[in-house]
Parts: sequence; C-alpha cells; structure tokens
Amino acid sequence: MRRRARALLNRLGGETDSVEALRRTWSHYAQEWDRRPDISLGTETLGDEWGGPAFAERIVADLTAPYLGADVDVLELGCGGGKFSALLRPRTRRLVCADISSDMLARAREHVGDGDDVEYHQLNGRDFAGVADRSVDMIFSYDVLLHLQPQNIFSYLRDARRILRPQGIFMLHAINLASSGGSHHFEDQYVHDTWRYTFDSLGRLGHIYFMSEDQLRALATLARFSVDRMVTGWPQPGDPMHGVTRGRDTFGFLRREDGIQEQASQGGVRLVRAPDEQLFAIVGGRRRPIRMAEIVESDGLSLDDLEPVDAAELAAMPLDDPVSRWET
Repeated sequence: MRRRARALLNRLGGETDSVEALRRTWSHYAQEWDRRPDISLGTETLGDEWGGPAFAERIVADLTAPYLGADVDVLELGCGGGKFSALLRPRTRRLVCADISSDMLARAREHVGDGDDVEYHQLNGRDFAGVADRSVDMIFSYDVLLHLQPQNIFSYLRDARRILRPQGIFMLHAINLASSGGSHHFEDQYVHDTWRYTFDSLGRLGHIYFMSEDQLRALATLARFSVDRMVTGWPQPGDPMHGVTRGRDTFGFLRREDGIQEQASQGGVRLVRAPDEQLFAIVGGRRRPIRMAEIVESDGLSLDDLEPVDAAELAAMPLDDPVSRWET
C-alpha cells in the first residue's frame, strides 16, 4: 500500500526531480560565471569565489595530503570548475573529475587540461555508475554533498564501497550548525528564504543541509565506513584562514570496511544455515541473525552455499544484533 501511494504521489507531484534541478542550476551557474561579476567576484577560476584559492590549497595540503601520493588514484566528487582538481592532480597517480553538470566538467577540463592521468566523468546524481569497481583509493569532496539531502549522500556512500579499493577513504565534508560560521550560514539562509524555493530555482542556489559530527558518524556507520579521522572547527581561531568559514567545517575521513560477505571470504565470519532454515553470521563467537536473504544472495550465493550448523551449537552462542541490509 505504501509503495503504491508513493508511486501515485510521484506521478502527481514529481515534475521537479531534485537531481535534474540541481544539474540545471549548476549548469546555469557555469554558463553565467564569465558574464556575471556578481557571481565570479573577480576571481580567475570558477569556484575560487567560494573561499578563495589559498583556502583551497590549505584543505589539500593540510588536511588531505596524508591520503594522497604518487601511487594513489582519486575521484573528486563534484569537481565544479576544477579549482581543487588542479591541486589534486599533481599529488595523485590518476584523477577522475566527476560532476553532474556537463558544463562544469567542461570548465574543469579547460582549467585542468587533458592527459593520461586525468579523466572526466558525468554523474547521474545518485551514485558512481560508469566508474569501474575498485578503481580508486580515495574520494575527495569539498563543499558539495552538503547541498544534497542526507538520503542522497547515503546513496553515494553506498556505491562508494563498490568503486573504492579495500581500506579506501571517502572524505565527507559537512557544515556544523553548532559553530559560529554554521549558525551565521543558517541565519543567512533563513533571512533569504532559500528553503522555500523549489529545487530548480536559482533562489535556492547554495542552500545547504547541516550535519553535526554525531550525525556524520551515524551515516558512516550505516554505510559500512569507519571514521579514520574527524576534523572539526577547522581552521581554529587564531589561524589566518579562520575568518573564511569561522570554524563551521567538519571533515570526516571515512575508511571503507569489509562487508559481511567479504569478511566471510577471508575467514573472519561464518555464514551458516540452521536446521529450521534460519540464517546467521557468526562473528567473534556471537550469532547475528540474517533476516533478509538478499544479504546472502547479493553476491550470487544461494542459501545452499551456507554452512549447515546444528541448533545446539547456535544456542550455545550469545545472540547479537541482526545483520543490516547494508552490511554486504
């Protein structure tokens, strides 16, 4: 019933798709940038009007550098005009500049150039379709995902597990409302009523969704990432760059964790089937119920492939939380 109601609502009121609206908005921004000094603010590269080139250099050099290197392949999610791309390229083996807007990708290519070590990929706004499995070591994204609804961020995090190599890093940037810069941004959006505009209205340009550190951690955990490093309130008071954001930025460097089936293939987890056909993952001597067969079947396994185990052995193990559908 709920699915039919949702489908009906989509047919009646779904004329404005949020992804396509954002694509049109940012494409329009790219087209207008050269002609509108009130947008470019006199800067030379599209995107430098947001924080300036020196601030971008600090983000790459001070925060991201430990995850870069001559043997590291990076995908930049939401490359825009390429201001970060140009800084990342010399610090990587290969760079994939990805964006939902073909106009933005054209600007990035113009700024960054071509070569065997760089490619340009248009995204569908939901995931990384078209990017090869396990092809990158890091996903870099600054000032991008905060424009998306949390479920949209989660859709990217989910597919990031596919394209990241084992132990790969996803840099998730958010703005914390409970900071001087964050509260100022919130008040500014409230005064300008950006939340009232439709997704395809230029009046909504720059509208963001705030995320606290605990929310970021919760989202990472749900998507099967661990927090390798969390940076909050950066730059700190007294830093010459503090005035750019007034401590509103939160950076989560999230490390890809093995899914339940990857752990099973490595011998760290047993996937078993009880005599009554209940399914369990045995982790650390504890039994975790598998309530959805799709968790097992997603990688082509059949239920007959699971190790049979007797009821007495299972009963001797402490019961743990069920396996989440996202833990594959």
